[in-house]
Amino acid sequence: MKFYQELTLLPDEENDLYFLWSKIYTQIHIALADRQNKYGNQTIGVSFPQYRCGKDFGTLGAKLRVFAPSEDELNQLNLAQWLGRLGDYVHLKSAQAVPENHRHAIFKRAHVRNMEKVAQEFAEFKGIDFQAALTHCQTHKTQPQNYPFIELKSETTGQNFKLHIVKETSDKAKIGEFSSYGLGGASVPDF
Repeated sequence: MKFYQELTLLPDEENDLYFLWSKIYTQIHIALADRQNKYGNQTIGVSFPQYRCGKDFGTLGAKLRVFAPSEDELNQLNLAQWLGRLGDYVHLKSAQAVPENHRHAIFKRAHVRNMEKVAQEFAEFKGIDFQAALTHCQTHKTQPQNYPFIELKSETTGQNFKLHIVKETSDKAKIGEFSSYGLGGASVPDF
């Protein structure tokens, strides 16, 4: 990844950060899916430079970086067009070269299961009541992390869902492809 564009979300009293993430990331996803449909692969990835994930909370912050192997690929993506109607709520910088000294990170989707659903399935499997299953699961099953998420609406099913995002740091770049959300097994620069 040699070039990037940085977006800063600009919340106000009527539109908080969570609402803006939903609207802006929907447009980013559509732009990336459109590109993936045209070219058959996805070489553009994203990072969240203000990402934090703690025991009790997680946040993406208010910045997003979109990375590409070349400046031409970023220009072809044309984020200004895709984010045009949201111009009052996002500041988009022009393409810049990635600094030479940086770490690497992999941002990927985390599938978080609701503990109540896990307990319900366990109760049915073992033939025990829900409360006993919930107590068992809270004691013996891994508690879900509080990964930051973006609430999105599926374009195909119309269902709302949470896109939980996990960050893994790495000393070395990892080559691969990204999903139409800009997430996946490949690394992006982290600075």
